[in-house]
Amino acid sequence: MELSRSAVILYEVYSRKEPYENENAADVLRSVADQEVQKRPGVPESMPQQMRSIMGDCLDEEAGHRPLFEEINTRLKRVTTIAANPTNSGSVAVREQRFEETFPAYIAEALKEGHQIEPDHKDMVTIFASDIVQFDKISAHWSEAKVKGLLDRFHGKLDELCRKHDIFKVHAIGVSYFAVANLVKDQTHDHCKRVVDFAKEAILVATQTLLDDGDPYMGSVVIRVGIHCGPVIAGVVGQRMPRYSLFGDTINTAMKMESTSDLNRISLSKRAAVILGEQDPMAVLEDRGPVRINGKGKMHCFWLGTTSTASDALGRTLAKKQNRLIATGNNMAQLSAKPEQAPEMMPPEQAPLATSPSLGLVPLKEEENSDNDEEVADAGESAITDGAEAFDSEFQSNDDSPV
Repeated sequence: MELSRSAVILYEVYSRKEPYENENAADVLRSVADQEVQKRPGVPESMPQQMRSIMGDCLDEEAGHRPLFEEINTRLKRVTTIAANPTNSGSVAVREQRFEETFPAYIAEALKEGHQIEPDHKDMVTIFASDIVQFDKISAHWSEAKVKGLLDRFHGKLDELCRKHDIFKVHAIGVSYFAVANLVKDQTHDHCKRVVDFAKEAILVATQTLLDDGDPYMGSVVIRVGIHCGPVIAGVVGQRMPRYSLFGDTINTAMKMESTSDLNRISLSKRAAVILGEQDPMAVLEDRGPVRINGKGKMHCFWLGTTSTASDALGRTLAKKQNRLIATGNNMAQLSAKPEQAPEMMPPEQAPLATSPSLGLVPLKEEENSDNDEEVADAGESAITDGAEAFDSEFQSNDDSPV
């Protein structure tokens, strides 16, 4: 009976009226007690899903299925203030959509019902990590509204790409953006290729996104990208403002790949490179060799794409000039070409390079300084490699390098 009273109280809170209003009390009591009629208060239209679930459980006909008061109390504590507010059906639909994009579907449903979420372990996922280069210097004198405007524009485009490639956005921390494949859906056969395709489009979107809509000469967004594959633990953190988060060394390594990447380039760990070669034999990768990673020592890393084409090299050259000007406080108009007019990166499948039949890997000649790209751009599309087959054996001999 006490649980039924709880349901009635919830009805009154959201309907702003008494149940069975203007009905005969004696008739109501008989209908409530009648096992065939089982009269109960209806669910108000303005009641959000989490509260609907609690009310329905309190009115369950099977006494053993009704929650204990301790469980109801716990479930109510997990309901955020915004989620508990009465609202119209239109805003409920919008909020439900955002909620389901923030959490995997099965977790979103469990959270709506107030259930405890157990962490999941995934043996293999692919993680995308990116950061906007020089953002602190770029936005040092910007208002908070301008900073938010840029992030809304750019991250909004990345969100659309996540939907297009069916990968899951984990979260964004400041200007950093994280997404993952093979986590909430079974994408075993193409999770790394899926994330790489997303990453290539993310760089293209960055070059098309102006830093400042009011000042085109400031140039476009420049990002670094890192990709790594491995196991993770995923779970919901927090109660009032819950967040779906990933834990484990895999996400840390993806962040290391990003921090050691270059302007508008994609850096992959050796494990990611091997898996990408299996899932997309046409992918073109360049061996970076051992790269010193803070906290991990040396790791064998790879670049996606090629530095040999004029379009690719010119794009990075302009990005580097742009960032040098930002660092020195010079006007973006000094660029030889507007950043938004820089040519798009040549897709890997069009790159005129010999590739490994097994992994599609191309050995990279050591870059001596950041001006090499300008020399490469002048050189046009001259060949840079003559040892794809030799690289295969070298790659296999390095299987014991840390990942």
